[in-house]
Amino acid sequence: MTVRNGYNRYTVAALAALLVLAVGLGFLWGRQTSGGSTSAATTSPSLLYVVKFVCVPEVGPAAGAVVPGTYKTAINVHNPNPDPVPFTKKAVIAKSEDLSRGPISTIKNLTLNPDKALEIDCADIKNVLFAGKTQAVGKGFVVIETSVQLDVVSVNTQLTTVGSSEEVEYIQPTEPTIIAAAEQ
Repeated sequence: MTVRNGYNRYTVAALAALLVLAVGLGFLWGRQTSGGSTSAATTSPSLLYVVKFVCVPEVGPAAGAVVPGTYKTAINVHNPNPDPVPFTKKAVIAKSEDLSRGPISTIKNLTLNPDKALEIDCADIKNVLFAGKTQAVGKGFVVIETSVQLDVVSVNTQLTTVGSSEEVEYIQPTEPTIIAAAEQ
């Protein structure tokens, strides 16, 4: 039997099957990693999770930027993916504009296995990221970089003379942008 354009239905079916096969192989080929497995960890663009932290054991008189009290941050990181996810973490201390810029910690390379979690708290920021080199950590940012989306949650607790509170924030990833440095 011949269809209107001169091709028979078997030729059209064979071409359609080849097209489906080519598209499927192209999709898989694009996801291949050097190890031969398909993993989103090596194909996704870099993602940044930037989390504000406050690690102040005790704030003195009310002349500062925060109410006198104790402030702590805990950052929870969970891997919801079926594969281990490598990521890096670092901390940056933020200081007042009229002071010299705060230090940047060492960068730690970690891998989080599927459905596992870890916590980055004030002790981790001081002892692991800054290797205990700083007396008080203060305020700043923890920066987590990965190629696969993670669950990142910040838990901030405050204990002041007027009471206590806890704030939970789900951190959304951003893609890094390259900006020419104005100051070094």
